[in-house]
Amino acid sequence: MNVIQIVDVARLRSFLNTDRAWADYALGDLEPELFQQTDWYGVVDDGVANDGAEEQGDLIALAMIYCSLQPPICFLMGDERGIDLILDQTVRLPEIGLSVRDEHLPVLEKYYQIAAAMPMWKMALAAGDFRSVPGDAIEITLADVPDLLALYAFGGGDAFSPEEIERGVFCGIRQNNQMIAVAGTHVVSDNGHIAALGNVMTHPDWRGRGLAFMATSAVIARLIDRGVSTIGLSVSRENAAAIRVYEKLGFKKHAAFHEGRAVRKIGNHIGEMESR
Repeated sequence: MNVIQIVDVARLRSFLNTDRAWADYALGDLEPELFQQTDWYGVVDDGVANDGAEEQGDLIALAMIYCSLQPPICFLMGDERGIDLILDQTVRLPEIGLSVRDEHLPVLEKYYQIAAAMPMWKMALAAGDFRSVPGDAIEITLADVPDLLALYAFGGGDAFSPEEIERGVFCGIRQNNQMIAVAGTHVVSDNGHIAALGNVMTHPDWRGRGLAFMATSAVIARLIDRGVSTIGLSVSRENAAAIRVYEKLGFKKHAAFHEGRAVRKIGNHIGEMESR
């Protein structure tokens, strides 16, 4: 098996499409404006015991490093043997933000000490399963950013940036000229026909009225009109109320994973990835 760096978007998309629901963010990061912020490493099982057949055979595992956040986010997918090889030889950053399925945790923990991690569900919605709800949500534009930031100041919108409005879809609900609920996207891939929901929040004084439910439904409807066929989201396994709401919209639980931060074990890291 060989670890190789991959820059061929078509090759990456082909592998990621084997598990689209898990790879929602990664597929979104193939869009040109985000791809330049990522590094991709794959393992090819070429069946040949030499280093000269790197382009032969199929990918069996993949790691993506999203470099624009600190710590860099590490996304893993595929065969455990390949993931082990990538973590051993290539992805050796001192600290990573992790997005790792439960079945891959034992491999990750060979190399990294998990400093903080939340058990999550990856949920997914196929366009044909969508069950919309009526509401008064309107589409949000860049002109709404000040009101949106005022709402997120109450404790939401982790890692939100105004550029996400330009690249994606956001819908909100206003009351007396105040933004009181919002839902949006983290990534949208028109080429991959996939999106990841996020940035969902309701003003503390307006919770319990289904407003975020309405805003999320409006976002999904617009994404489907845009040609998106698969919509993913990440939700805490402890957030039973949110899970029920998403299931009412048509989402299904797809994969159990952990999201958080991990530190390379002492004596087993370098300052930068070796191949960069």
